Amino acid sequence: MKVLHVNAFDAGGGAARAAMRLHAGLRGQGVDSRFLTLKPSSGEAGVFSPLRKRQQLAAFAKRQAAARIAALQKTPTNPIIHSLGLFPSGLGRWINASDVDVVNLHWVCAETLSIREIARIEKPIVWTMHDMWPFMGAEHYDDLDHPGRWKAPYTRANRPANATGPGIDAWVWARKARAWAGRTFHLVAPSRWLAGCAADSALMGHQPRTVIANPLDTDAFAPIDRVAACRMLGLPENRKLVLFGAFGATSDRRKGYDLLVAALQAFERNHGRADVEVMMFGGQTDGEIPGVGLKSHFLGTFHDDLSLRVVYSAADVFVAPSRQDNLPNTVVEAAACGVPTAAFDIGGMSDIIDHGETGMLAPAFGADGLAAGIAWMLNTPFAREKVRAAAVAKFSREATVPAYLSLYRRVLGA
Repeated sequence: MKVLHVNAFDAGGGAARAAMRLHAGLRGQGVDSRFLTLKPSSGEAGVFSPLRKRQQLAAFAKRQAAARIAALQKTPTNPIIHSLGLFPSGLGRWINASDVDVVNLHWVCAETLSIREIARIEKPIVWTMHDMWPFMGAEHYDDLDHPGRWKAPYTRANRPANATGPGIDAWVWARKARAWAGRTFHLVAPSRWLAGCAADSALMGHQPRTVIANPLDTDAFAPIDRVAACRMLGLPENRKLVLFGAFGATSDRRKGYDLLVAALQAFERNHGRADVEVMMFGGQTDGEIPGVGLKSHFLGTFHDDLSLRVVYSAADVFVAPSRQDNLPNTVVEAAACGVPTAAFDIGGMSDIIDHGETGMLAPAFGADGLAAGIAWMLNTPFAREKVRAAAVAKFSREATVPAYLSLYRRVLGA
């Protein structure tokens, strides 16, 4: 069996990391897995691009042009990336000419494949959804203030009242509906929440769906001695350390940095402890958390698994105050390192966290509830071995890669 993964990038961002982990897991089990991207940067085995330098430059120009078109629409309450899938990259023709048996699409935005190119792929398609774009318009996640437009065809009537400019979202949705009519995509949702959203969508509700968690190398993410981790990072060994981190931790509204600040303020107000400090990665690199008296440590951004393993292992509690999230890598990675998570009960958090056993789930989006959960977890030590064992059982390659192989065989009728 020859499997081709298609993702815009092979490094950077949660989708790329998750797709690469699946690719590596399949290769580790002897599968002929290849990873197609616009411009390889990781140097990992099996990763390639058939585009020559001139074509890669053209792809970049198309991405810039698409971004300028998307920016004509103003969506103040949904400022995240919007993707058009407008310009063909040429990868679609290469895919059809290749000898692969099944195509596993991942995050194919940034003009990696146009909507029409996806429609013209002649090989069976498995599509791992890393966000909501496959069944929405141009948006990648729902508008939190005007939710649910994707449950019905996009019309002027259900356009958010505060949106201005051309109706890009509706235009992209209509292009998808026309191009993909009659096509079958075998959707994979890493969380039950995302599977439910796809099922409720007007665009993809009829497509077959399977819930398979993103694989994690649980040998790469495993606990190390907490004292040793603190020493490596220059952090105090005799303090309780609360960790927050994400790609765009302090700038992406979905990740809930403002909700974290409110929760830490509530923690100080209601559960004040002098032995608690906060550490953060993936956002600002210095300064203090505004309005919070707890000592803070800004660790910068990490791109390698070993550094992240050290950071997680130094923490007592990980906090994920997200407003929206599918199956965040950070929460899974922390659990594999034996660190429990306090989070709001949204998205795929309940797929990762067993409330009271491997963490806690607070009602969204109450600062007092999240603060109480953090305090409870700090006062009730969790057995790291138990937290890790649950993560290994759910997210290890041994638990997830066979499910993908079974799906590929079903798709191929083997």
